[in-house]
Amino acid sequence: MTPYRTRIHYQSLGPGFKARGVLLTDSDKEAEALAQLMHQGGNELLRECSGLELLKLMRTENFDFLILDWELPDSMGRRVLGEVRAQHSTKLPILILAARSEEMDVVQALELGANDYLVKPWRPNELLARLKVLIRPVLSRPAGATENMHGFELNRINQTFTREGKEVKLTTKEFLVARTLLQYLGHPVSREYLFKTIWHEEARNGRTVDMHVSRIRFKLGLDAKNGFLLQAVHGKGYRLDIVEKPSPDGSS
Repeated sequence: MTPYRTRIHYQSLGPGFKARGVLLTDSDKEAEALAQLMHQGGNELLRECSGLELLKLMRTENFDFLILDWELPDSMGRRVLGEVRAQHSTKLPILILAARSEEMDVVQALELGANDYLVKPWRPNELLARLKVLIRPVLSRPAGATENMHGFELNRINQTFTREGKEVKLTTKEFLVARTLLQYLGHPVSREYLFKTIWHEEARNGRTVDMHVSRIRFKLGLDAKNGFLLQAVHGKGYRLDIVEKPSPDGSS
């Protein structure tokens, strides 16, 4: 099996937050060029793996975008696109890099679930511009101070969560952890993802995340009686779900 190079990096989108993305290509030259481009923006490259390992990784890790080489051997590019789209529905932005510009290739990639298609040789500024457009809807902050997520009103300036008229003040890190768990409602969020996107490696052990999760569970009432279930997922991190509230008489 060809060891397709997968680069996991962080694309800075502004103070206090970074997006986590993956590049899959079998071209060392292209991987290095993209690595240099990301480093220029102050981003970090973490690891490499094969296409099959990437699919396995994406079942337990959270990413905000995927850059995918369309001409990988054995149609791996198409396979990865299909399986990733099946796992992540339409939520994960996917940018295709391809040497072919024929209309049929572009149409096929878009119909299979890609969000954008960029012909090689790509231009650095254009690639970054397209990437930011794709990521913005996923991680953008509203122009105003507030946004609504699953019954909560979030005020990012005051760092408060309000639900059913009750306002709760959180620390900066608690606010970002809680928002991330709500953003990925129903999906596991790994400790590594929280480290990299919120602490930017300031945190040194899992207890840091565990303590913050424990605090927001208590402060926001993320328990069954309020219609939520926040639990640890073995080997993955944490997962927040909406559950049916118990009836007033205690029956299910």
